[in-house]
Amino acid sequence: MSKVDQVWQIFMNLQRQFPLWPSTFSTCDCGRGWGRGGGKCKFCIEEELAKEVGQELAAEAVAALDGVCDVWARIREAVKE
Repeated sequence: MSKVDQVWQIFMNLQRQFPLWPSTFSTCDCGRGWGRGGGKCKFCIEEELAKEVGQELAAEAVAALDGVCDVWARIREAVKE
């Protein structure tokens, strides 16, 4: 697997922590956050991504994904029937 593919997989794992629809979460093994489906939390995955691309870019990815979820929630409310 190429380095890009490895980092893409980490990013996709991070993206999974920001679902656009209701989902199930449980406490991560680290105890700092909730992981979707009982997996790693966004903090653990952000650290994993930071090892590959640096903390600044990893934090930017988290903020962007969180922003998308926030906007989608507001859009859903705007068109709620």
